[in-house]
Amino acid sequence: MSRTSARTLAFKLNYLYLNNCIFDIDLSLDSLCDDGYEINDEERQFAINIMSLTQNHIQDIKQKIASHLKGTTMSQVYSIDYAIIATAIAEIDYVGTDKALVVSQAVSLAKKFSTDNSYAFINGLLSTIYQGDNNA
Repeated sequence: MSRTSARTLAFKLNYLYLNNCIFDIDLSLDSLCDDGYEINDEERQFAINIMSLTQNHIQDIKQKIASHLKGTTMSQVYSIDYAIIATAIAEIDYVGTDKALVVSQAVSLAKKFSTDNSYAFINGLLSTIYQGDNNA
């Protein structure tokens, strides 16, 4: 499993969590891994860490998103897009992963899992949040 796949797994776990699905980390991981993910311990831990950081800092992450929305409210953000954005912010802010890499992978997730326009929205929002940073 690659870091890209681990980020995808973290996003899917966050999607389940943020949408108040019945959530058991082991059951969720097993279910997602049955969907074709080959997962090693290091990448499993990476995905769990990103998910945990998102959960632990969700109020700060939500505030960061809301404060940068222009002409849109949080209730108008698609739940898949919210999970992608929250996962990206958690990794950038609390793991310190390169912003350009995380934004690029968030855009890729949006192209794969969300609407035709979501990738542009996510790219624009994350770029606005991290504008002025050299790595964004």
